[in-house]
Amino acid sequence: MIRNYITTAVRNILKYKGYSVINVIGLAIGLAGCVLMLLYVQYEFSYDGYHEKKDRIYRLENHSEMSGIARKVAISPAPWGPALLNDYPGIEAMARVKLAMGRHTIQHGDKAFYGEAVVYADSTLFEIFTFPLVRGNPRTALAAPFTAVVSESFAKEHFGGTDPIGLSMNIPGFYSVTVTGVMSDVPLNSHVRFDYLTSYATWTSLGWGGPETFQRKGLNSEVRTFLLLREGYPVRDLEAQLPLFIEKYLGDRLRSSGIRVNPVLRPIEDIHLYCRDVQWSSGLVNSEGGDIRFIYIAVSVAAFILVIACINFINLTTARAARRAREVSMRKILGSRRIHVVFQFIGETVLLSLFALALAVALLHVLVPTFNELFGTGITMVLSLELALMLTGMVLLTGMLAGIYPAFVLSSFRPTDLLRGPMKTGTARLISRRVLVVFQFSIAIIMISGIGVISDQIVFMQNKDPGFDAEGVVVVALPRGEDAMQKYDVFKANALSYPDVLAVSQFAHLPESLPTGGVRPPDVPEDQLTHFQMIHGGYDLHKAMGFEVVQGRYFSRDRSTDANACVINETAVRALGWNDSVGKSLISPYSQELTVIGVIRDFHTRSFHHATEPIWIGPPDQRGQAAHIVIKLRAQNVAGALGILKDQWREIYPDQPEMEHLFLSNLMEDQYRGDRLLGTIFTAGTLVSILIACLGLLGLSAFMVQSRIKEVGVRKVLGASVGQVVILLYREFTLYVLIAWVVGVPLIYYMADVWLRDFAYRVEPNPWTFVLTGVVVMLITWFTVGFQTVKAAETNPVEVLRG
Repeated sequence: MIRNYITTAVRNILKYKGYSVINVIGLAIGLAGCVLMLLYVQYEFSYDGYHEKKDRIYRLENHSEMSGIARKVAISPAPWGPALLNDYPGIEAMARVKLAMGRHTIQHGDKAFYGEAVVYADSTLFEIFTFPLVRGNPRTALAAPFTAVVSESFAKEHFGGTDPIGLSMNIPGFYSVTVTGVMSDVPLNSHVRFDYLTSYATWTSLGWGGPETFQRKGLNSEVRTFLLLREGYPVRDLEAQLPLFIEKYLGDRLRSSGIRVNPVLRPIEDIHLYCRDVQWSSGLVNSEGGDIRFIYIAVSVAAFILVIACINFINLTTARAARRAREVSMRKILGSRRIHVVFQFIGETVLLSLFALALAVALLHVLVPTFNELFGTGITMVLSLELALMLTGMVLLTGMLAGIYPAFVLSSFRPTDLLRGPMKTGTARLISRRVLVVFQFSIAIIMISGIGVISDQIVFMQNKDPGFDAEGVVVVALPRGEDAMQKYDVFKANALSYPDVLAVSQFAHLPESLPTGGVRPPDVPEDQLTHFQMIHGGYDLHKAMGFEVVQGRYFSRDRSTDANACVINETAVRALGWNDSVGKSLISPYSQELTVIGVIRDFHTRSFHHATEPIWIGPPDQRGQAAHIVIKLRAQNVAGALGILKDQWREIYPDQPEMEHLFLSNLMEDQYRGDRLLGTIFTAGTLVSILIACLGLLGLSAFMVQSRIKEVGVRKVLGASVGQVVILLYREFTLYVLIAWVVGVPLIYYMADVWLRDFAYRVEPNPWTFVLTGVVVMLITWFTVGFQTVKAAETNPVEVLRG
């Protein structure tokens, strides 16, 4: 029986080659696109899933509120972790990870190279996370001060074939560390990634941050704290104790300061996708946070692609139902039951799906590497049991969904119907097919309109004035060391001697990673602090960054009183409720009373997802906090100026690696990388959907034209022109598009409005976007069905009527 089903299925597939090819190609593209999206979703959900103890690992976050302004950060005060470990036996281990400010130069022998920002970690990190060491003891590798663990890639790149254990790495002007371990490279799907770790004991022994006590640092969030709970210990029990923990150590201080603190335990597997509103959550070095919204969109795109492919399959299969009515009737006359006919046609669709799967797998082997290269992912096409089951289930589901409806339609024909005359498609079946076509067009309209809205918002954000001039501004890591600032002064003086260098300054933090602190006027109680972003920079920072002073002035070297002065932005003035701010005083986050000497125009340090925040610029030349050199170059000769600066760099910093720079404009644009990724995924999914829909329209239009070919012949005999016949055949598809536009536009308008609510600064959906979408879909439809339509209109009516 099964052999007969397969033989008959192959015979029918070969008999209707055109439809079969369109069905296979359409399904193959749909399966490949759908599986690619699902592989991406699977990859995103796999973040941090490789840790053996992942179910018991939590990150301790600090969610606070100050003067009505809520703030969520992924870091917490350094004393919290050890105190929790001491007070609650349900915690098995604790590890703190601290990211040092700025990049550092690393020397080994006569080699010097840039390392990413130094990461300090407790020795218990390897007890909590699955970062296997290929050399060294994970329990002791980071136990002592001035020890370090490097990755295999780092060791290979910088130490060659030499065993790195016991070798020394020097950070000029600071300290040397001894390599005590080599760990496997951190996987791409990790929210924490780094090339080397220095022991946390190194940080504390240097004493740079002072004693890590609750009195001194109980409210200063500066480390990532990870907790490993004991087996069977409910996290809810620990969460219930956290308010009591805060009251025990910080209760009096919080009541006097007016700050509300809410510690939050974040499961490690939730960090990558569910922390969009948590600052500094994207990990450590070389890591970026994900967004669960992108997952929802990727799943939606996958579903749209598969639905369109299934609709095509259903429509094309039912469209040729009448041609196979004689075959079905003969089978039933010869004794076949309805269930046998159903199995026959479902078998055909499943067999076509298997052919499509083979082609889809071939397409995926091309698409997956391209996707990884474009988006920096680590998706693989290894046919694991899990992936094989997913593909098999998808093929069977697609084949059955596509085959069940036409199978029941065909098997419902009565043999006597055929004896009375040609089979006619019932009204209900015509309506069903038209509904499916309209639904398909509606999806296309939603997706194309979505591209338009996303593109408008991205263009708006890229073109919106951020409040400073990033054009021609480059950022260079400031070398560290005892004489680093003296050499910086020489570098700055030499650089400014060239006409293409307009300004040189230094600052502590890049705009997107500014620290925050509480600021208040002297006459305001300590429990009414205002939340400010803090900037520490040089005297000429406003020239290098293009800050516009709207009141008062900026800092000046000629005024010694500026050592006790500050500059604020317009939002800060409004937040403080001031009219005339120049000359007034503020208590800084460091409890220093400063005089406001100027107000600068608002500028954006973060993406336009966020509103402008109050900004406080502290006294310049606090040199211990400098980490970056910022240089303003003449836009007309950026390349030439950079060449000169690199030559100067070699002379002034002979023991440093070659000068590496970043363009500030690129750093700011990187804040929209996720939005561009969203746009790219949506665009790719839309193009795939349109391609599949066009293939379906091509096959469906061929059937519909063929079914009306005699009508066309009669009309031409009665004098209808080719143009009139074309309009007649276009009319039905044009009506489908118009109905789909009416259905799809309200849906996409609502969806666009929901997406745009995430932006503090946004565009309004442009009505012309939806009009243009309707025109585009109409033109695509006309173009797709045009060949069959014109061919039918030009057919000799005599031949048609004679046939």
